Amino acid sequence: MMFLAIMIGVPIVLALWIAILLKWQRGLTMLLMYLPFASGIALILRPNPFGAVLKDFLFVLPLYAVFVLLNLRELRHSRIPAPLTLMIVAFSALVILQTFNPSVRDLVGAVIGIKVWLLYIPLAWLVSAMILRAEDLVTLLRVTTVVALIPCGLGIFQFALATAWGYEQTMIAFYGSKAVHATQNFTEFDMGARFFRIPSTFSFGALYAGYTLTMLATVYMHQSIEPNPGWRLFAKIMMGVVFIAAILTGARSNFLFAPMLLLTTLFLDAKLTRIAIWLIFGPLIMITTLQTVGLDIFSVADKTGGLVSEYGSDLVLPQIISSLVNAPLGLGVGTNTGAARVLMSPADAAILPEMLEGYYAKTIFELGIPGLLLLLMILVLIIAYGLGIHRRTRDPMARSCSAAILGFIIMIAVHSFKGWQIDLDPVNVWYWVLIGIMFRLPDLKFDALAETRRRAELEKQLQRTRRPQRRRTRAPGATR
Repeated sequence: MMFLAIMIGVPIVLALWIAILLKWQRGLTMLLMYLPFASGIALILRPNPFGAVLKDFLFVLPLYAVFVLLNLRELRHSRIPAPLTLMIVAFSALVILQTFNPSVRDLVGAVIGIKVWLLYIPLAWLVSAMILRAEDLVTLLRVTTVVALIPCGLGIFQFALATAWGYEQTMIAFYGSKAVHATQNFTEFDMGARFFRIPSTFSFGALYAGYTLTMLATVYMHQSIEPNPGWRLFAKIMMGVVFIAAILTGARSNFLFAPMLLLTTLFLDAKLTRIAIWLIFGPLIMITTLQTVGLDIFSVADKTGGLVSEYGSDLVLPQIISSLVNAPLGLGVGTNTGAARVLMSPADAAILPEMLEGYYAKTIFELGIPGLLLLLMILVLIIAYGLGIHRRTRDPMARSCSAAILGFIIMIAVHSFKGWQIDLDPVNVWYWVLIGIMFRLPDLKFDALAETRRRAELEKQLQRTRRPQRRRTRAPGATR
């Protein structure tokens, strides 16, 4: 079996690497296509740990190597500002310095910690250098929207099947013996009816929940700049599909963050028609979806409000205070990273305090107060640059893109009080990809896309006016 896997796998790996070698931009596109399935493949390969780094081995590291060795001159196309670059360099230096912390007892765990903190940040520079025309962005978003249909469609189907047939039966049918891991021991909640954690193509529900939030931003961008009527209709339909999928991931936080992301984006975009449509149909879609699967909207609203209060009083503040008390200077890279702790010996793990769930609390835990200050400065700087780009942008298509990206960045900043989405697949990649796109937006010309869309709409209107004329000219001939 192993020999067969090698015989099949080696040619595939070589073909991917050759494709990246010939054109480094392919590596980014293939990475984004693979992301929705990366952790699911890792789940299949367990207990072999190689699956967890397969995307890095297949795409990320070859992409970096080819770019640095053969295409570094293209970095001149990047638009990441120098102050942000310097801030990230300082943060990276602190992360590496914390590998020498006395509390770090496992070098492999420290390497995993460095990977989680830093590996995907350079993607912002590569994406900014890759997207030179508005048409390049359209192509990337088309690929993303098409691929999103698979995990989102599967996730909705899994929830419907779990409701009709049974949660455990459905998950075992999809994941076999790995179903326990994929569902965190078949976790479900009472929200007026049974509410299930759905993994879709991912290894567990939190990754799928983060993916749907990311796709809300990217599909919104796609529908806003797509010049082809057919593709644009598909993107609009996918907005509804992704929103439904986000509600049915089983992540209760998505009841808050999915509407928050959408409303923030609509507010920033300031398109009255689109705001009106979503203010009317957004709640209708959400209520209809919840009622269709048997969930009580009033129970959902009540428990979501209670969850927000619980996060604030019982999770966010206590964990930040705990980090400040137990690790004001940090306990070292990897000490609060799940993948790194798995590799620790029970004795080493027992010495460390309990793992923390919030991203800011984790930052203090591993990097100390200096790390938190640097991280907050980076996040604030990114949002400030984003607001400046959005304010200066006049092109409607570019403004829609900047609104979606800015809404996503703000949402992740808030979400990080209670979770690690920025550490997890696929948000850890998409966060920096979207930042790269944001800084490229001021240089992109959307005139050709707008003209193509205008012509398509004009042709559609002409076709509508011609149809009655054709009927009138045929009518006399039909009576003779």
